[in-house]
Amino acid sequence: MQAGVDWSYVHDRTDSLANTAGTFHYDSGTTNGHAGGLVDWITDFTFNVNSNPNGGCPTIRSPIHNFCFRSFSQTFGAQNLAAQFTAFSTQEFSGFLQDRWRPSETLSLTVGLRYEYELLPIPQRPNFAVDSIFSARGATGIFPEDRNNLGPRAAAAWQPFGQGRGIIRIAYGVYFGRLPGATIRSALVDTATPTSATRIRILPATIVGCPQVANQGFGYPCAFLFTPPSTVASTTSITVLDRRFRLPMIQQGSLSLERSLGHYATLSASYLLSLGRQLPNSVDLNIAPSNGARAFQLQGSAQATGVRSGDTFVLPVYTSRITTSFGPVTAVTSNANATYNALVLQARRRTRHGLDFRASWTWSKAIDFGQNSGSVPRTNSQLDPFNIRYDKGLSALNFPHKIVGSAVWQPTPDLASHLLQNLASGWLLAPILTEASGRPYSYNIFGGTRLPGGHESINGSGGDLYLPSVGRNTLRLPDTFKLDLRLSRDVPLSEALHLHAFVEAFNLTNRVNYTAVTQRAFLVGLPTNGVTPLVFQDAATIASEGISTLPFGAFTSSSAQQDRERQLQFGLHLDF
Repeated sequence: MQAGVDWSYVHDRTDSLANTAGTFHYDSGTTNGHAGGLVDWITDFTFNVNSNPNGGCPTIRSPIHNFCFRSFSQTFGAQNLAAQFTAFSTQEFSGFLQDRWRPSETLSLTVGLRYEYELLPIPQRPNFAVDSIFSARGATGIFPEDRNNLGPRAAAAWQPFGQGRGIIRIAYGVYFGRLPGATIRSALVDTATPTSATRIRILPATIVGCPQVANQGFGYPCAFLFTPPSTVASTTSITVLDRRFRLPMIQQGSLSLERSLGHYATLSASYLLSLGRQLPNSVDLNIAPSNGARAFQLQGSAQATGVRSGDTFVLPVYTSRITTSFGPVTAVTSNANATYNALVLQARRRTRHGLDFRASWTWSKAIDFGQNSGSVPRTNSQLDPFNIRYDKGLSALNFPHKIVGSAVWQPTPDLASHLLQNLASGWLLAPILTEASGRPYSYNIFGGTRLPGGHESINGSGGDLYLPSVGRNTLRLPDTFKLDLRLSRDVPLSEALHLHAFVEAFNLTNRVNYTAVTQRAFLVGLPTNGVTPLVFQDAATIASEGISTLPFGAFTSSSAQQDRERQLQFGLHLDF
């Protein structure tokens, strides 16, 4: 019997705010006459507020409209020095019991139970005006508690063919995650009070003066020097923890069979299951229910995979907020799930001549709801704030196939010549080959409408941007391939002194493994006869639009972690 307890105390202090100087956002598109991200920035930079007040964007390709930036965001801190920093503490308590039985020489059983509890800090700067409206879903003045985090574990190992001839293993366990400090800080700080952080997001159409130039509209390179007027302050964003928030829970199970074939070969097959439950997500609470729907039609996508030009679908649209006193009220929820299934086949072969060979093949499938992968909550993760079922689809971590082969060869020659024996001994050759499915990606939609302080999306909610009639991550980059090689030799200089020399090559074939692609697939057009066109952004369409961006599907990156260009590494070291 084993038992244990654990206690963790973490104290965080943050004394700085991001984006205090403000940021203008420029991106490509012809929505509302914009001519493209780079062109629009050059226009605003050239004409600026001295000659381009609100109401005119003098681009040569587009009609008159407001300033050319897509949006402007800025963060404001507390008004007194004592509250300019945020300090908070979190405590974690856990304990476990575990026991193991061995009923026979070929069977062993293990069971255990673990309890975990995370004590969150007390809210520091509640906004009672927000709580009076949204307290049924979440509040700035109270954090939820999760006290039922019991995680049972069980495992068994059985050798039905006799000792050393093969083994069957089965295991199951429940595990709990923790709430990241950045998420807690957002709920503590982003409450839109005079002593907390205020985050704004405005559009070119927002009528407000430029602090740097009198009697001029707000545009590049203006920025607010003090807390902005109420017209702008009503776009501020707020973060709350959902009243039903729970720590993320993972159920993991495995079943494996390993069989020895003689003295030098081993085969194994494993099934892996992972069920993610109560995963963190986010949704904007300050959105009024939809009072209408809008029809959308795909245009120009005849050559695109999985979509057809002329296809039509209907979505609810959102045009107003519950309260106009604030912008987005982001609730950190735990309403997302994920499922992972995998089959792993492995083989190992050893020979009498110093060769050890291993190979494995993995087939897997991962499905989730596109939950938050970072610690800072997104403003609104859901495509539809009232229906999360749209978001169920293939995971961004879904890589169906992976093949890995490796070998280690240490030749053991037996030569009559002492000189040849010394030259042929001490070598090691170790190649590793990996081939895997490419990264998945989606048809994304650019343009649409937005609510005050929110992001732009097809239905106005500021949520996810994928094409809802197809779903997330239905496309895939080319497979990745990598061959790494290590060649080394150990040279004995004396009984106690050895020289070890090696050369290592990473991505020996210099294979270009693409890791990112342009996902801007459709541009929202102007409605015609009640139908809003979604124009496919291929190279010909973008050229006709005259905007500065890459067409959909263009590769944008081929470097991620170790999947980079060929690299060589040499080394020498002495062992004594």
